[in-house]
Amino acid sequence: MSRVAEKFAALEPSQVMEFSSTYKEIDEFTSTDDLLSVTRVFYTLLVRMLDGDYGFDSDPVEYKCSACTKVHSYTQRSALNRLLMIVGDSYAHTAHRIVHTDPQRALEIAGCSPEEYTSLKNGEGSTDVEWSRELLTSFIGVLQASGVLYLLRRGDVAGEAHIDAYEAILSTSSLGVFHIFQRTVDSQGTCSLGMEAAFLIRKMLSYTMHLQEAIYRWPMRPWSEAHESGAFSSLRLPELQLLATRADIVKARYGERKVEKVFEQQLALLVQSFGFYVVSTRTGESTVDLVCISADPASPFTFLLEAKSSGRPYSLPSDDRRALLQYVEDVKSNLTTSPPLAFVLIVGGAPQRTLKGKIGDLELAVSVPVRFCTAQNLANLRENLIGPNPAGIIKKAILQSDKVIQDEDLQRVTKEVLGRMKAQEELVRSFLSGSA
Repeated sequence: MSRVAEKFAALEPSQVMEFSSTYKEIDEFTSTDDLLSVTRVFYTLLVRMLDGDYGFDSDPVEYKCSACTKVHSYTQRSALNRLLMIVGDSYAHTAHRIVHTDPQRALEIAGCSPEEYTSLKNGEGSTDVEWSRELLTSFIGVLQASGVLYLLRRGDVAGEAHIDAYEAILSTSSLGVFHIFQRTVDSQGTCSLGMEAAFLIRKMLSYTMHLQEAIYRWPMRPWSEAHESGAFSSLRLPELQLLATRADIVKARYGERKVEKVFEQQLALLVQSFGFYVVSTRTGESTVDLVCISADPASPFTFLLEAKSSGRPYSLPSDDRRALLQYVEDVKSNLTTSPPLAFVLIVGGAPQRTLKGKIGDLELAVSVPVRFCTAQNLANLRENLIGPNPAGIIKKAILQSDKVIQDEDLQRVTKEVLGRMKAQEELVRSFLSGSA
């Protein structure tokens, strides 16, 4: 620890009263370790104050100001407010600097660990500065989310799927800081808690806005102005299972009535990405949702896809069974110029325990293989599959699976495609080495 950091490590509340500002000393630090040690000093002082330990017992409180060298006299209440202002501002200033300069260590800032944050948030006190617990808790939430978002949005660490969660923490915590400002400062700028409290609240609000500006200054994904969005720009694989199960988050995003249609559209895009022509059937009538025709001349076939979005496990109710029976017969009779019907695929959120037996009975009735697959398993296949997607491999994996397809059944597709790619690479390398 540097000599400057050692000076801060020995601070007592009564000594802090002498500072007009700690910025000059703090800004001399070049080491993140020193800055972290200083945040620990000031955080510890803040917690002591919330517990009622202010470090002075006299009334009035006298101290010699470092700025003007005069001796000032404060009531205990006024001294407490001044002490809170200096300690809180010093903590916020130092922590803000760490997040800017070394975001990988943001969670090491005093108060930012899950244990300390939970302890602070759940703490209860009866002191005059208890309002500052809410302010400090919200500001620490900003620090936690900011440090992680710096790294995630710049691709320094993996975990893009967690960005929404941390952005929610950042926005909620920022709103918490603002609410304290809104609650205590009137339209004339007068703070009901006093001048020192107003200063501290404004500083933490300012640091909060500065951190957000720095995080969002550059776009997470650079975008070419010449690029035109197409169908596959709308494919959102992480949403697929949420749509299948009608999760609250997608109902809130799309509306209760539109979830089923969005689910069908996403499945259509997904199947098209595997190399199939996909035709959506007549909406609102007793038909299957999608007719899918292989574009692979080496494996011509058709399959029917039924999209089932439900908050409950799918059970193949009698109405669905009758509709599928009728539609399979219609396809066999009318789509005579298309490749032969190979199977029916039902895609939903989860299967009910009795579904396997019901699918077996339906197969006997329609004389065509019928399978159920979760939306997540299809999304996993798309994420894992690279290279050409021969339709015949997908067909084989589906037909060789049980009535309810498992993730490992579709993993066969990935293994076979990767095996073919490896064989092709070896063939090319052998030719190139021979020509050399």
